[in-house]
This record gives sequence, C-alpha cells and structure tokens, in this order.
Amino acid sequence: MNIPEVSVALPARNAERFVAGAVRSILSQSFTDFELIILDDGSTDRTMAEISRFSDERIRIISDGQPRGLSFRLNQAIALARGRYFARMDADDIAFPERLAKQIAFMDTYPEVDLVGCRALLFDDQGEPKGYFPFKESHCQICKHPWLGFDLAHPTWFGRIDWFKRYEYREVLRAEDQDLLLRSFRQSCFACIPEVLFAYRLGSTGVGRRLQGRKALFACHFSEFVGHREFGNLGWASVAFGARVLLDLAGVVPGFERMHMIRRNIEMTEADLLSFQQLFSTYYR
Repeated sequence: MNIPEVSVALPARNAERFVAGAVRSILSQSFTDFELIILDDGSTDRTMAEISRFSDERIRIISDGQPRGLSFRLNQAIALARGRYFARMDADDIAFPERLAKQIAFMDTYPEVDLVGCRALLFDDQGEPKGYFPFKESHCQICKHPWLGFDLAHPTWFGRIDWFKRYEYREVLRAEDQDLLLRSFRQSCFACIPEVLFAYRLGSTGVGRRLQGRKALFACHFSEFVGHREFGNLGWASVAFGARVLLDLAGVVPGFERMHMIRRNIEMTEADLLSFQQLFSTYYR
C-alpha cells in the first residue's frame, strides 16, 4: 500500500445536505497524493449514505455510530493518518482545486513553519458570498494579541503530522482550535497563504451557541494565562470577552443585526467571486 503525502481529515455529523460537495472538492484537487479520512460522528440522517456513494480508493471511512465530538474525531484522524502532512476539512465547506498543492509547496519551502492556513471566502447556505474570513499572514501578525484570538480559519489548517501529534486537541466545549493554538503558539510557527483557496460556510448560529463559544474561549484564556502568570493578557482577555458578549446580545436587537458582519464586509475581487460561483455550481449541482 502506497503511503500518501497528505492525510485529509473530514469529520461529519448530520451533514447530508453538504458533505458530498465537500468530498468532491477534495477529490478534485490538482494535488492527488493524499488519503481522505472521513469520520462520521454518529449521524442520524443520510450522511453515511451520501459518503458511501464515493468509490475513490483514497477514501477511508470511519464510523462507529457514536457522537463523540469534533476534538475526539480529529484526534482519531491524527492517530490514523499515514501522511507526513495533515489537513483539515469541514463537511460543509469547499476547498479550491489548488489548495493542497499550494499548501504543501509552502510547507516544503518554509521548513520552520508548523501550520499554515489560507485565506478563506465566506458564503451562506444559499451560496451567496458574504466577504472574507479575517486574515493575518505571518506568525507575528497571527499571534500579536493572543487574548483576542488567532485569525487562522480552522478548516483551512495544513500542518506537519508531528506537530499535530505533539499537541493534539483537548476535548473542550467548542473553541478547540483556539485552545490548541493558544497552548502551542509560543513553541510553534504559524502562517497563512494570502491567496483565497477555501470557501467557508457561515452556518446559522443562535446567540446561545455564540455565548457558549465565548465562554469556552475565555475558559481557555483563563487557564493558559494564569498558568503562565500572564495577568496582563488575562485582563485584556476579560475585556475582549465582555465586549464580544455585548455585541452578541446587541445582535438580537432590531437594527443591530449587521454588527456581526463588521469584519466580514470587505469588498470581494471579481476573480474570487467568479471562482467561487463556478465551484459552488460544480460541487452542489
């Protein structure tokens, strides 16, 4: 059995509407030396039926019928991965055809980098583009304000498998990506490719889930900053937590809904729009 260069992990739970498009976008990559590990997390809809339609020999399907959560499934994929690189993928997003090729080329060029993302376009369930995910390019920029979070979109991650095995994911309630970056950034090197190579679906998230995520992130900040006696960072994290909660609550007040879009409303280029529209119509035809 050939050992692939890249292991792509795609966890899925009740994603029957979107998972086939996500899988197609990976199977259509210009770089082909990869394995795609699809991990069903106890889906109760037709997710497994959609996944089972694919017969590509690069696909490995993991299903035990149990809802174990994202962190568990990602750690499971890390343990199963055979490639020297490990890539993330979500079940409702779209990877542009050059994503893997450009990320592996970047990592081969910069051996000091442990983890690289890429710029991501945002879209809604109707396929309407909504802007870009916040973007920082260098490690210094990404990690400038750890108390504010790390702008490195989780599904775009592509890193060395040894790095993922060294840190792994903790089974925290949401914010597992921020928790991992927070625990590792002092000893690691992150980067982000400035080219749009990914389309990130904006799901409908209620204020309750957003607040749950805020609390989970602050708990990570509290644990990390107290452990390192970085009380200044803890103070700023407290301020950021309070401000974000106020914005979340304001978002449910008529007239304030657009406050959540402040960071997303960046004018998109015609080339990015055209590329996305072509891919969306291809993978979700």
